[in-house]
Amino acid sequence: LDPLVDYVEALEAPRSTSRTQGSWRFGTTTKVVSVVSVLLGSVLVLLFYICGQRLHLTAVRFAGLRRDYSPSQIWVSPHVTRTLVGSAPKGGVVVTVNNIAHAHESTLKQFQNLTRWPPAKLLNAGKDCWQPCGNVSGDCSWCGLGNACCRFNAKNDPDECTGVTFTVKDRHTCVSPVAYHALKHAKQDCLGPCQKSGYCEWCGTGHSCCMESATSIEAPECRGAFGFHSHNRYECVATLGSCEFLEVADGQACKKPNKPQTLAFYMYKAAGPDYPKIFNQTGSLGSLGGVMWYLHNHVITQCPRRYGIDRIRRYFVTVKSTDALYAATAKMFDRYSDFDNGEAQEYWSRSHWTKYGYNPGCLHVDREKSRAAYHDAVWYSLPGRCPSRDLYSTTAKCLRDEPGGNCDAPN
Repeated sequence: LDPLVDYVEALEAPRSTSRTQGSWRFGTTTKVVSVVSVLLGSVLVLLFYICGQRLHLTAVRFAGLRRDYSPSQIWVSPHVTRTLVGSAPKGGVVVTVNNIAHAHESTLKQFQNLTRWPPAKLLNAGKDCWQPCGNVSGDCSWCGLGNACCRFNAKNDPDECTGVTFTVKDRHTCVSPVAYHALKHAKQDCLGPCQKSGYCEWCGTGHSCCMESATSIEAPECRGAFGFHSHNRYECVATLGSCEFLEVADGQACKKPNKPQTLAFYMYKAAGPDYPKIFNQTGSLGSLGGVMWYLHNHVITQCPRRYGIDRIRRYFVTVKSTDALYAATAKMFDRYSDFDNGEAQEYWSRSHWTKYGYNPGCLHVDREKSRAAYHDAVWYSLPGRCPSRDLYSTTAKCLRDEPGGNCDAPN
């Protein structure tokens, strides 16, 4: 029997199935096959058992890339488990290989192709692997499936190079990892080898190439990524799949964060040729749908166009709400504030910002009250320096007393 089929049956088993702390375990099983022969009116029943060692699958709560698994225990990501059996717990599964020599050959081959463990025969031992492996250390098929290109005492080599035995110490050479690492090329820049964000075999099957500061605009699986080491660089990370917008992944599930998160995404501005000259980091921008809604409902409704608008500018904006706002509302965005030449038009804005800080606001456009409706039409308000005055009447005192929310790095 294919052990992976056992796993599917266990997920669908009735409640009477033995379970411990939410996990499923499977041991050696037997299959009874009955062969019935009829001779001279007598029934001879021949029972024989087909016994075999099995792969044990245990559902676990995965709290990061653990290092305390034994050499016979392998964590398999949710993506890989879904590939194998069609479904999987959010935390993935741990596969324990018992007497692997007796497991089904087809199962082992499929498992090894997905996990690259155990490693295949080491190839090109002793040879310089740096250029054949793409000028990067770590997992490399040129060394044989599951093997790696590493250098003795190299500080920047990834985890798969830890603890290996070197026969050559003056250059990068092919070696066999001593332990299984589901995530390949940890802490290394992955955008070049992967060419795009999202699932990437270079990072290990079921893992993704993502940048933490841009997860909201990257591939869907990056919204479920966790374990980042850098904020503004693409790197290989584990992922739970796609989390909802404004949810975060902690290695166990997608959930609403307990503190404000940094978000980075594109905002757009309908502008004329002089707009950059008077841009004061204060004003209203929108989603692409929001700007198109504005153009069709308020700009091209007359000729010539209003405000001399002739272009759409795109900005990559990083935002983060203040602790005070998030503690009071549990929201990433504040209420929307309208601006006229940089001056806030709402009576509540100044006292509100004094209490909660200069947070970006947002507003969903009412599609029912539109001449031209757009999906996901959103407006964002960005209170910059001295938002109580327009762009042409700011003073040094106002700029000092009302610093606004614009900064080099939201924190």
